[in-house]
Amino acid sequence: MKNKSFYFLLGGQTLANFGDSLYVLVLTLLTYQLTNSTLIASMVAVLQFVGQSLGAVLIPLFMYQYRLKQLIVYLQICQITFFGYLVFIYILQLTTLSIPLFFIIVFLLSLIDGGTIPVRNSMIPRLVEKHFLLRANSYILTSDQIVLLLGWLLGGILIGILGPLFLLLTTLVLYCLSLISMLIIVDTGAATKQAKDQESFAARVFSGWKMMYQKPTIRTFTILEMLSMCGRSIWTGAIILVYVKEVLHQSETWWGFINASYFAGTILGGIFVLRFAKHVQNRLFDHIFYSSIIVAVMTLCLGLNQSAWLSLLFVFLLGPAFQLRGITIRTYVQDTLNHEELPKVLSAQHTLSTFIYGMSILIMSTMTDLFGVRVVFFMNVILFTVSAILSFRLKNEQI
Repeated sequence: MKNKSFYFLLGGQTLANFGDSLYVLVLTLLTYQLTNSTLIASMVAVLQFVGQSLGAVLIPLFMYQYRLKQLIVYLQICQITFFGYLVFIYILQLTTLSIPLFFIIVFLLSLIDGGTIPVRNSMIPRLVEKHFLLRANSYILTSDQIVLLLGWLLGGILIGILGPLFLLLTTLVLYCLSLISMLIIVDTGAATKQAKDQESFAARVFSGWKMMYQKPTIRTFTILEMLSMCGRSIWTGAIILVYVKEVLHQSETWWGFINASYFAGTILGGIFVLRFAKHVQNRLFDHIFYSSIIVAVMTLCLGLNQSAWLSLLFVFLLGPAFQLRGITIRTYVQDTLNHEELPKVLSAQHTLSTFIYGMSILIMSTMTDLFGVRVVFFMNVILFTVSAILSFRLKNEQI
């Protein structure tokens, strides 16, 4: 069965993502313990954004030379190698001298992640039948959310019980298992053939950006995705903590409740898409429109609400809408572009998404400090109202 290779891709990437969440938690904690500085500890997250953005920019260069399966295997081998160095540095216990080395390795690992994500998403249409594509995307995005939730929950518990070294070694094992899973994949798609010698460095790097701009529907979908990334930035930990304190007047415990409610909602959204895949597949534009409306309405309710219990309900309802919206947009892009165009466009979109998300966090955090946390929720309402209008226009153009 052709879909078997997809399950190996899903399993391997799930293991690697779980490892990512564990090592980020460990390095953030270690950096803070060594420096007692929140700013320096936050550099782990900053370097992740920078590395992932640069990785997505550079990955099209390698797509000219390797098949997608070869590329994802090579990336996984590099990830294991760099992470092995990180474990070795930790074992040597170099105290504060370790921090610059930690940061260099975090940057290199994030560089690899930035290239892996577009390659993974480009492989999905090659590994599954067309009618299974929507379900495949739902599996991928839902597993991403589950891994993110479990990584932070279990990581926080295990690091206190078993210590940082155990989690680092566990991550190394997870990366090795992921590599084995990648090696089992059978990619039946043809290798990309390009006249690479006739194209300049800039042409290869920016070919995906050019395609993204030249295709009106893909360009609009990219705008929708960027609006979504702006909106998701308000769910960064600091902003939600301020919301819990200043609007709900609750303790930090409710910070955890709200995050858990959101993740539970996104997981439910993935299950919904799996259950009603055929209906969603036949009405992609309708679901993008309605999910944008739901996000706008629920965000408005959160901005106006002062009840902690109602906030859990509104956040829970946001989860399925975000997940449905993300799955449908990704499925349309994958289904529309051919196998040569898809990796380049996805790498361009991932670069833009990572940059927009990072900048949005800075902007939304500044707006929260200057004008209060309610303002950023109302700004989100405007963003997703615009998104609904754009998706409604797209829907009408397809009729």
